[in-house]
Amino acid sequence: MNQVTILGAGQIGSVIAKLLHHSGDYAVQVGDMDVQVLDRLSVSVPVNTFVIF
Repeated sequence: MNQVTILGAGQIGSVIAKLLHHSGDYAVQVGDMDVQVLDRLSVSVPVNTFVIF
């Protein structure tokens, strides 16, 4: 399984995270400065998230 880190959980980053996760070939990690955006993403897709300062 490949590991991928996406910086930015906006519209494009979220779509990419969902596509990669659902392919089953990637362990996805997403970082963003907005905790609320990360919370919304983690509800819809089980990815690891982290806050960027």
